Amino acid sequence: MENVVTHIQCDTLLWYLTGRGVMLGGIVSSLKIREVMKAAIAEKEMITRKWEKRERDPILEGPFERTNLALYTSGAGRTMKYEDKGCKIVKEVYADLFTAPKESSLAHCVATDMRMGSGIAVSFRQNFKNVGELLDQGARVGDIAVLEHEGRYIYYLVTKKYSNGKPYFDDLVSSLKKMRDHCAEHGVKHLALPRIGCGLDRLEWRDVKPKIEEIFSGLDISITVYNFNQPEKEEEEERQYSRKKRHLPVKDRAHRLVTIESQTALLFFGSEDGSVDECGKDLDRKFNFLLEYRKQRRTVGGVIRLETKGEVLYGLIVRKKETDVFSYINFEKCLHALHKLVRKDAFFYIGVEAFCVNNDDVTMEKVISLMKTVLTGPELELYICWPKELEHLRRDNVEMRP
Repeated sequence: MENVVTHIQCDTLLWYLTGRGVMLGGIVSSLKIREVMKAAIAEKEMITRKWEKRERDPILEGPFERTNLALYTSGAGRTMKYEDKGCKIVKEVYADLFTAPKESSLAHCVATDMRMGSGIAVSFRQNFKNVGELLDQGARVGDIAVLEHEGRYIYYLVTKKYSNGKPYFDDLVSSLKKMRDHCAEHGVKHLALPRIGCGLDRLEWRDVKPKIEEIFSGLDISITVYNFNQPEKEEEEERQYSRKKRHLPVKDRAHRLVTIESQTALLFFGSEDGSVDECGKDLDRKFNFLLEYRKQRRTVGGVIRLETKGEVLYGLIVRKKETDVFSYINFEKCLHALHKLVRKDAFFYIGVEAFCVNNDDVTMEKVISLMKTVLTGPELELYICWPKELEHLRRDNVEMRP
């Protein structure tokens, strides 16, 4: 009887339910059907209990393999069953993703703004940093951004526009295909990822897993999906992180930076060649600082501090020439230098004027992402001043910026 139950398949179980008695080449009398069913149900209940208590073997095999059933937790937190149709490339384990072997490349989902402010994305941001480099890649929804880190690749699947939004399944599929192509081109043999798109993003793992199998079929690669959830540990880490760092509050103002209240650190962007952006020109008409600015040595990634008429202005040197493209990498370097200066000058408020790079309507969300990453502390507040011509890009809902 034990052999009969432990090797039972889903379709054979249906045979028993309908009163059939043929299985594994043998004959089971109708008198044994009730006994077999009780044993089968008891085994499935045991599997469910072990899954819920996290007491089972780390590799999702064993009873699941024998019954051809798998369990998953949907985005809404419901435990459900689905039929695992013989996945061969994807293996699931119960472990921390960041304990994956060093030869494994990693992947997770992000938005175009690269905010990475919740879930496993926070760990990716803390471990691999370089948000400016990711933003400079200009990945759009359905694309990927990639970092090289200690001989492996870190993949950022861009599945949605804003960090607080939800992805479409087709956009995840598009990103997966881009990642597959990159893996094939660069000889990636091992890939480790969480249940991508199925946590905060609310996609269904029963849909995502077979699609991963389909997309990567024919490629010489092994994919390990890491399932790991320790609520108490995560809550404690979040409390410790919150004590050390505080997310930068962001407030919008419907006017130009030049009219903002005094005692605000005023930011503008400049170049090594001495040019400044439109905001800098606007500020110069009020504070007349350009002559002094051009006397100082300017290097990309540096900050020029100017004090005039009782106000302090900071020029962030993000380009070599005025005609160069805005660089988020250089902006990130500037922010690290700026953070030291505003702390030294004891500023509580930082003001920056909204702008748009190459018609990218997510420009300011990307800027805010970088500023939130770098400008941490218990006292700072960021004010975004919106010129009238850019107000259509303004996102008024504070909840839009987690």
